Amino acid sequence: MVHTDFPESGFLYVDIKENPEAAAQNSIFTAPAIIVYIRNSEYKRFIRVFGVSEVNAAIEKAFQIINS
Repeated sequence: MVHTDFPESGFLYVDIKENPEAAAQNSIFTAPAIIVYIRNSEYKRFIRVFGVSEVNAAIEKAFQIINS
């Protein structure tokens, strides 16, 4: 899983049915959704159809950007 591949990262799970205001604030209108942030700015968004490998690649790229 993504969180075990990147233990130094922070991950937050938000149930959009229980927290519709959080979903609205982030313009999430369908599930599943994953948003990757770099330095408090959105870097990449995955909505509905995506694979773990795509998410891993985006996080790896984010770390490259941060560490460059």
